[in-house]
Amino acid sequence: MPVLSEQDLEQLEAYVDGELSTTEEDALRARLAAEPILAEAMRRVRADRDIRMAVWKSFEPSEASVARLVAKVDATVDRTSNWSYKLTTLRRVSAAAACIVLGVLIGRAGDNGGGGVMSSGQVATVPGGAGRSMQTNVSHPIEFPIVDEQGRPVAVQRFQTLREAQEFLEELNRFHRMQEQIRSGGGQILVPSERF
Repeated sequence: MPVLSEQDLEQLEAYVDGELSTTEEDALRARLAAEPILAEAMRRVRADRDIRMAVWKSFEPSEASVARLVAKVDATVDRTSNWSYKLTTLRRVSAAAACIVLGVLIGRAGDNGGGGVMSSGQVATVPGGAGRSMQTNVSHPIEFPIVDEQGRPVAVQRFQTLREAQEFLEELNRFHRMQEQIRSGGGQILVPSERF
């Protein structure tokens, strides 16, 4: 029984894959009709190719498994973005609360019993009327740490008077409220002052 050469087998594979030119296909068809061993080898090559195609097809996922995977990914993304939004909101609220507490503490320290002498020897003026403002100079500047969204300090804002510090806190709170309004899609867009 004659054995086929490696070149004949490669030509059969190329024929099954549709890689032969028209002239080569015609010559191979003539050989297949004349040589029964070559025809039997062609049948085996096609059978092997069909088995490989069936195996590869079995590895393809079904529509249901793809839909389940997509649903799991969507749920994970939604859960992650919800937590991210909640944590961002919590950071902002806690930063605003810390600023308010700091402002109250600075206010109480600056008030010092209603106009007494401060440690630097300067007398604090307490607002007595609508047009008066508190311009208490302190012996050292008041410092507010500026933090990023992870709570790490990135800068320090210094103020020479308690009033400047309180105005900064009020403006910061307005800015946070404005950002929340923009994020929730309601209200008008306000432009913050030059401090931000």
